Amino acid sequence: EGPSDEIAGIVHYARQLMAKASRDILGGFELRTDVDIVRYPDRYQDKRGEIMWNTIMELLEGVATTATPSAASH
Repeated sequence: EGPSDEIAGIVHYARQLMAKASRDILGGFELRTDVDIVRYPDRYQDKRGEIMWNTIMELLEGVATTATPSAASH
């Protein structure tokens, strides 16, 4: 995560860190990493979590409408 104009450097650094971590933990074996850059206002989406995401968003909408105090209650 970081500013859009710095994302290439951030991705490179993060991949180096993940490679080092895998070597340290796996006795020298280095795992490969994939990159998927998502820029605002888009968000990362995984089909496996789509139903749960939609359920949570619906619940949050319900909370937002019931939790908003009216002007008369002040």
